[in-house]
Amino acid sequence: MRRFRPVAVLMIAVLLAAAGCGSGGGATPTTPSGAATTAGADSGGPGPTGSPAPTGIPSTAGASTEPSNAPSGPGGGAAARCALRQLRVTIGQADAGAGHWGLPLVFTNSGGTACELKGYPGVAGLNAAGRQVTQARREASGYLGGLAGNATPPLVRLAPGASAAALLEGSNVPRGTATDCPQYAGLLVTPPDETHSVRLDTGARGCDGLHIHPVVPGTDGTGQR
Repeated sequence: MRRFRPVAVLMIAVLLAAAGCGSGGGATPTTPSGAATTAGADSGGPGPTGSPAPTGIPSTAGASTEPSNAPSGPGGGAAARCALRQLRVTIGQADAGAGHWGLPLVFTNSGGTACELKGYPGVAGLNAAGRQVTQARREASGYLGGLAGNATPPLVRLAPGASAAALLEGSNVPRGTATDCPQYAGLLVTPPDETHSVRLDTGARGCDGLHIHPVVPGTDGTGQR
């Protein structure tokens, strides 16, 4: 009887094993080349590993919690004092009584932003030659108006187009033995906290000089309207 050599037996065993592998359905399937993997995907859903972060989402790192145009205080914060360049200065409706006359000096904000007025305007009486002949005395109140009880002058905030006024008073009754009173051809008016002036024409008489009251809201210099 003929015997097989060990090498031949080994080759037969290898051939039989290869034949068994090809005959069954137990082979492990491969992953399709287009299949997505969830490795490294974010919590929003599956996505390719290493995909870029979504665009258009603002970062909150270091962001302010208030808008950049937030007002600095109630009503947008304090406004600047009114300069003459943003004011229109006129003479309002005259008043009179018992030998006294009153002229409201009206300050209208002709600018595009709010501003503030507080205190007394400067007022000088001018003669026909344009020379200054008198300065108005500052008084909290007078016969025709002003602040009741000598109150502190208010801070008046003027929105664009709004007006405030200071009442100028005088008398047309001669005093003592005088038979006539000085007549002012014009007034030189300087708004509070300003160094620039505007001239207003007038024919007012000042038998006891001129008296100016503080700026108050409204257009009559009394704070009533």
